[in-house]
Order: sequence, then C-alpha cells, then structure tokens
Amino acid sequence: MLNTKFRKDFTIAIKTFPKTWKFIRENRMLKYFLVPALLALILFGTTGYLIYEFVPNLVYWISDLFGYDDWQFKGSGIIEKVLNFILGLGMIVASGSIFFITYRYIVLIVLSPFLAWIAEKTERIITGKEYSFSTAQFMNDILRGIRMNLRNFIREIPLTLVLLVLGFIPIIGIIAPILIFITSAYYAGFGLIDMYLERQRMSVGESVKVVQSHRGLALGIGAIFNLLLAIPILGVMISPLFSVITATLAVLETEETLLENAKREG
Repeated sequence: MLNTKFRKDFTIAIKTFPKTWKFIRENRMLKYFLVPALLALILFGTTGYLIYEFVPNLVYWISDLFGYDDWQFKGSGIIEKVLNFILGLGMIVASGSIFFITYRYIVLIVLSPFLAWIAEKTERIITGKEYSFSTAQFMNDILRGIRMNLRNFIREIPLTLVLLVLGFIPIIGIIAPILIFITSAYYAGFGLIDMYLERQRMSVGESVKVVQSHRGLALGIGAIFNLLLAIPILGVMISPLFSVITATLAVLETEETLLENAKREG
C-alpha cells in the first residue's frame, strides 16, 4: 500500500514537470525569472570574489605551514607548484560544492516571500482561490519558513557528510552519490511543498507529518529541482521559479489527499 502510494505521488510530480513550461508561457510568467536570476548572479559573483581573494592566500599559508616552499633540492620547485595546484583546485571544488549545497537553502530563505507569492499566484490561476493579506501573518510566515528551512538544513547536512565519508568505502561508495542525491531531493521537495502547507496555516510539526506521508511527491519535486540546478549557469537562475510552480501544480493535483492526511495527523 505504501509503495503504491509512493509511486503514485512520485509519478504525479514527474508528470507535472512538462506541464510547467506551458503554464509559465500561457500565463506570461517568464519575467519572474529575473528575480532568482539576479540573486544567482549576486551569489555567483560573491562566491567567485571570495575564492579569488582567499584561495591563493590559503595555499601560500599552507605551503608556509608545512614548509615545502623552502625545500631546496632538484625538482623541489616543480613539486611545490604541483602541491599548490592540487591544494588550490581542491579548495575551489570544495567551495563550489558548498555553494551548491547551501544555494537551495539560501534561495528558499532569501526568496521565501517572492516564491510564496509565485506559489499563491499559481494556485489562484488554477483554482481562483484568494488569500487575504495580513502584515502580521506575512511576518509570521517568513519566520516560519526560516525555521522550517533551518530544521531541514540541520538534518540534511550531517546526513550528507556521513554519506560523503561512506563514499570512500569500496562497494558502498558506488551508491553513496545516489543516496546523497535522494537525500538532497527529498529535502528540496519538502521545502517547496511546505509553501502550500504554510498557506493552509499548518504548524511546522503538522507540515512535517504531512510531507512524511507523501515522500514520493517530495522526492519527485526535489529531483526536478536538483536536475535543473545541475544545468551549468542557467540552472541556478531557472530552478527556483520552475520548481516552485511545478510543486504547486503537483500539490494541487493531490490536494484532497494532503488535506485528509493533515486532518488525520492533526
């Protein structure tokens, strides 16, 4: 029963993906891509600047700490250059990895009001449902979104680090990248589904229970987000908006079941 439900939810998420582009074009929402694109450019620029400024200094500091920059024998200069290159490349790769791991949470927190508005707009176009605006409720929603994303971040990162370590173990290391992708996708989908549950005035605890009962939906939506994010340069610009609209369309398709689960858990 659970497996059937998981497959059904996952299939709904994946089948919604091709409908999203059509929905965006028909409702003239292309202009909204500019907001996440601008944030992506700022984050890219900041990350690039920090790498440019600090990586060379860190490499020189490490070479001085271990003293291999003072080696005086035939070929020592070549060895120093090779070590510095490996160190620098490793730091750049590590910085890039940290950027992509944290990018999703930065987007979901910084762009939370904007993405929530896009999700609400999508729901209004589909259902005609209007939500009344309250400044106090708006601020509460922002704080709630931050709490939810911090909760997911605290759970995802340690698990990801454990899987990274397991990746160095023979045989187990083969499936570690797959497990990391699944973990990341689940929590990405979690955050996107929560934007709908937030509008239903669910608490963090209630939202957690509902998403846990729809893991297939969360995983499917998050997989779409991660695959879009993997597209060089363009991915960080289009993935937030595209994914939140996909999530809203998919959630509306399973709305009745979601709300039934919410009442049961409540």
